Amino acid sequence: MTAADLVDTRVAAERIGMSYDWLRKQVKAGLVECHRFGRVVRFSDEQIERIKADHLQPVAPAIPALALLRTSGKPKTSPTYTGEAMSA
Repeated sequence: MTAADLVDTRVAAERIGMSYDWLRKQVKAGLVECHRFGRVVRFSDEQIERIKADHLQPVAPAIPALALLRTSGKPKTSPTYTGEAMSA
């Protein structure tokens, strides 16, 4: 691997599918593997793939709105105002 094979944080974040700020924070916290050259941070293709595998979780499918609807029993109704005074 040569320096030409490494990419900067912006390119790596784009390839991972996360924001630049997210990746910077992960690097600062020591939660991702990277190459450091003084203050310069670079990533190899292998490191990018590892970050994807370790940090990106599959998103659960959304619950269809129809599944949330009440499907059995009587529909709930609210009492209506008839305008008449209540008698004791």
